Amino acid sequence: GFSLQNRGANFLLTEGHPNSVEPGKRPYHTIIPGMATVGRELFASFGVMGGFMQPQGHVQVLLNMLQHGMDPQAALDAPRLCVEATGGAVGLQEPASRHSSG
Repeated sequence: GFSLQNRGANFLLTEGHPNSVEPGKRPYHTIIPGMATVGRELFASFGVMGGFMQPQGHVQVLLNMLQHGMDPQAALDAPRLCVEATGGAVGLQEPASRHSSG
């Protein structure tokens, strides 16, 4: 079997484009886990889903823990703002449900 996915769609071969594949560059991609340290000690490792929202989500989750004193699960469940990649529209995600549907 093989998996079908489009994760490579954001990489470009157009020379000079900011997201082009070139030696020494790291094109934007959404497979980005988050890790935070305090001094030399691991504080948290985390990740959120969300495509272009992912880096925004990482910042919001980290701020929820650091500034609002939330535990990791509460920080992940909290609603998040999202500035869209095109057009700049701002959306608000619904908070995660604390109840299982099944």
